[in-house]
Amino acid sequence: MFYFTHLEETPITGRSRLLVFGKEHLLELSQLEYEMWMEEFEDKMLPETDPRYKVVQKVISHISESNQDIPEVSEFKWVIHVVEEPGINAFVLPNGQVFVFTGLLSATSDVHQLSFILGHEIAHAVLGHAAERASLVHLLDFLSLIFLTAIWAVCPQDILALGGHWIQEKLKEMNKRSPCRIVSL
Repeated sequence: MFYFTHLEETPITGRSRLLVFGKEHLLELSQLEYEMWMEEFEDKMLPETDPRYKVVQKVISHISESNQDIPEVSEFKWVIHVVEEPGINAFVLPNGQVFVFTGLLSATSDVHQLSFILGHEIAHAVLGHAAERASLVHLLDFLSLIFLTAIWAVCPQDILALGGHWIQEKLKEMNKRSPCRIVSL
């Protein structure tokens, strides 16, 4: 019943999905995540005058301006952060904060490849994949807790509790390794 009362239609694609968290709650979580990343990268941020920053700015502006007819794109205020980091990564938080590592800029051969990658990351934010993912994890945690409690109630042995804990940890690990995490390429 819970599942069916929390289904929502995805913007643009019209696909049904589970959404447990409201938009305001997700934006609060995004702000906390943003602050965490800013603290981690505070000494590695490129200034707006850096040519690499300007390339990213040009790509984001082009993507945004070219898609102004899509309400979900035009409602975002995209904020760019280019991080001096060798990793080949970029991500966009659900609140429009764009992070691009200089390692990604070195790995792309031209602005078109960069546009493709950043367009993909922007699509995650526009389509609300972070909220969908967090909702699914929340539901799976809840269901696994009920399942493990029922098993333990029938056969209350410590080995089953340890086994249940192991299963939950494996589910969390599997979630972290999935191809499109909230903040990874």
